[in-house]
Amino acid sequence: MRQLISRKDLERKKRINQLLIGIVLIGLMVLSTLGFAFSGRGDDDSIQVVEYKGVEYSRQGEQWYFNVQGMDFNTRYN
Repeated sequence: MRQLISRKDLERKKRINQLLIGIVLIGLMVLSTLGFAFSGRGDDDSIQVVEYKGVEYSRQGEQWYFNVQGMDFNTRYN
């Protein structure tokens, strides 16, 4: 048989649960913000060259440059 719980105890338990969930969410938000801030995107000025199916792709930062049939293309790497 289920034990009867007073309204006061029920409200206290609910308040504690809400507080714990709030603290966990705030901690998660703070840690994720710090992680993003310290991971950095870096200033990668080096050029990376890759050849795929006879086409040479060169990466500069977030851009990929390549030439197909005499036409120059550039795409952004997300």
